[in-house]
Amino acid sequence: MKKAGLISIILALFALAAGCGGNQAACEDYVESYNDLECVSQKLSVEETCPDALDDDDCDMEDYYACLTEETTCSNGRLSEPAAGKCKLACDEE
Repeated sequence: MKKAGLISIILALFALAAGCGGNQAACEDYVESYNDLECVSQKLSVEETCPDALDDDDCDMEDYYACLTEETTCSNGRLSEPAAGKCKLACDEE
């Protein structure tokens, strides 16, 4: 439970810091997928994880959130290693 909580906080902070645009729906899809995982006891908040500011920048984060959705899984009843390290923002690669 503590590990899942820490991961949720890290992901939420990363999403807030990124502030790239046109991506709120993709972020919300990720939050829904994350919250549906059986091994997650502490749910993410759409309001905290996917702020309106995601739509205020030019960076496309849809692939990033799709990657998070795909890579965030449960293994042996626990959340797998953090997907944020596997998923890259397109705007960070420029």
